[in-house]
Amino acid sequence: MVVRCETDAYLPHDTVSPPSCNNASLPESGGTPASQPPRLSSNPPDIKIVRAGSQVPQTHILEIKTQSNPGDLKWARTYPQLYLSQTPHIYYAFHTRGVFHTVDKYTTGEGNLIAVDQGAREGFKKLRKLLGAIKSIVQRYGSTRISLICQGRELKVYRIPQGQICLPEDALALFVA
Repeated sequence: MVVRCETDAYLPHDTVSPPSCNNASLPESGGTPASQPPRLSSNPPDIKIVRAGSQVPQTHILEIKTQSNPGDLKWARTYPQLYLSQTPHIYYAFHTRGVFHTVDKYTTGEGNLIAVDQGAREGFKKLRKLLGAIKSIVQRYGSTRISLICQGRELKVYRIPQGQICLPEDALALFVA
């Protein structure tokens, strides 16, 4: 299973010291230790993370959202993205007819995001159960190519006939070891 995420920006950090693999907090340019928001979860030992591009401390990754109505934050849609990508900061920039006037800054584990996290836990439990079921299905079929399709709130498994390809060859090559 491949999970991909995209980063909008990152907060300043000491570019002289190379980031460590364990994403330890690096000093800010002013020389004081960077504040480190609490991790949303730890990686289970059977999950391998492959990072691409330049290394930035996880504690400095930032999501940017824009919208016109500051009173209508859609945390139910936004927070799962933060949680699953382990992005600790989000900046909401508000505009009126394209002219930005306010930027609200949030950090996971602080302020009203604590309540948002509490509210999202039940959904994450369901997601974990679903991903476990998908993992079991994939393991049961072994090297047989399958497709999982949700039809009418029911997850169905279809075998892909030998020789048929559902993805372009270049995309398929990304999944073949």
